[in-house]
Amino acid sequence: KKKKKSKNKKQSNKQTDDKKDGQTDNASDSEEEEMKEQPNERDGCLAEAESTLAELRAKYPQADLNGTCNAWIVKPAGKSRGRGIACFNNLDLLQDHTKGKEYQWVAQKYMENPLIVAKRKFDIRQWVLVTDWNPLSIWFYMDCYLRFGVEEFSLDNLDNKFIHLTNNSIAKYSEKFEESEIEGSMWDSQTFEKHLEEREGYNVWRDKIQPQMKAIVTWSLECVQDAVENRKNSAELYGYDLMIDENYKVWLIEINSSPAMDYSTPITKRMVKAVSEDTVKVLADYNMAPPKKRASVDTGRFELIHKNKRQVDRPQQAFGLNLLCEGRAIK
Repeated sequence: KKKKKSKNKKQSNKQTDDKKDGQTDNASDSEEEEMKEQPNERDGCLAEAESTLAELRAKYPQADLNGTCNAWIVKPAGKSRGRGIACFNNLDLLQDHTKGKEYQWVAQKYMENPLIVAKRKFDIRQWVLVTDWNPLSIWFYMDCYLRFGVEEFSLDNLDNKFIHLTNNSIAKYSEKFEESEIEGSMWDSQTFEKHLEEREGYNVWRDKIQPQMKAIVTWSLECVQDAVENRKNSAELYGYDLMIDENYKVWLIEINSSPAMDYSTPITKRMVKAVSEDTVKVLADYNMAPPKKRASVDTGRFELIHKNKRQVDRPQQAFGLNLLCEGRAIK
């Protein structure tokens, strides 16, 4: 009887163990099914998020620039060399900075995702020569230079002007100016072009960035063509300030009607001399040459990127036109 009871007990224990094993197998199968379902759910959420972001970018091209810090930059109109420029992410502080000042202010959304080189933000100074407003004639200088912030980029400290302002007139007063791995906190475009090619494996500057710069220059000047008084045999050299975001998209920051032409660094000394000589080549050699021979005239590094085929008459109805749209509340 004892042997029979012992045998029955072993069979009972075995059945219990088999039952537990069965429950364990069922639980593991259920977990595997859940694991299979989770990636599908994640993929669905990810696809929905990407679709929403794509719609946002289509309706608001500057969406990627906003970031999460709500950073803004304000600058006094009519001033130069970085004077009065400050960054804020607090509306009260921004208003206090501009309150009581006689001059007007320009407020811009601060680019929170700039392209970073050597851990620093930078902007580009691009020379553009307009030799005629009607027909609009635009010359683009094929060389430009980059101005870097002295200190490493960070949005944690918006008060540090040596991080966020790249003007040489500001940067040279930093204690770290001489220590910077970028001499003079400047590069010429050839150095930048080489850097990008080593970084990406193709010529990003020539294939992607410079074409955008040329398009921005053309569009911006076409926008104001009617607003500028055209005077024959006159020309003006402009200094465009542009920035590049982390996706290699170019953005216009501002246009300077009197760009600095001083020898602030070895790079500007060499480049200012070159652009000055090439400006004379365009204004004298090219403009005074017979039309049929102009294609062979040496214009240095200037390239004619836009010239209207004929003059455009401004319509009479455009003079004094008021485009203000007024509305009244519907009760």
